[in-house]
Amino acid sequence: MGIVDSRLIAQELGIQHKNFLANLDKYIEEIEEDWGTVAFETREFKTNQGNTSTERVAFLTEPQATLLMTYSRNTEQVRQCKRQLVKAFEKAKLVLSSAVELRVVELEQKLAAQSEAITQLQSQIQSLLPLPADFIPPGWDADIWATLPPPDKRHFRFMFRRRRFRPGNEVEVKTLFAITSHQIRLQQRAEVERLIGEVSEEEKQKFDALKQQVLKQYCSFGGES
Repeated sequence: MGIVDSRLIAQELGIQHKNFLANLDKYIEEIEEDWGTVAFETREFKTNQGNTSTERVAFLTEPQATLLMTYSRNTEQVRQCKRQLVKAFEKAKLVLSSAVELRVVELEQKLAAQSEAITQLQSQIQSLLPLPADFIPPGWDADIWATLPPPDKRHFRFMFRRRRFRPGNEVEVKTLFAITSHQIRLQQRAEVERLIGEVSEEEKQKFDALKQQVLKQYCSFGGES
């Protein structure tokens, strides 16, 4: 809620501030009964002679200031002051409303960012926790899952945890199973070829010589019999 300095009201009314405060004190009980306690503050100021003095200043809310001004004589200057007061409070309301809306938007954005961060953190924590041995990723039929070999089960568990993969239908599952099994066979074959490729020519010659020696021994044994 906006407030207005009693010195400003007195200036707009064209009266001395002490006279305005006297009028306020006259009706203070009525004002506070309907619109709450009036806030006062004692402030220092410099006199025209350069001395320091103090004065009492009131800070009025819109209802308090409006009610007090209705008790004043309705001169042209009083009417202008009332108009200016209404305009000032309306402007203050618009500024305050815009500031509140902006603050609400900022808080909503922060909450959304925090919520996303919490979701990501929960996902990361979940990915670090070990899965139970009988865990079946969502979207899988239990009977089809039971037919998968252990390497495929490990693969699709990994796909679910890392990529949130879910099979669309039974045909897709069978296709994926076939592709995965084929990939495993290709990997096994590639591994064998790699191991064979790593055997040196000297080792191959030794192996052939050993094979020929065994064959000769076998043939000699067979001839003697």
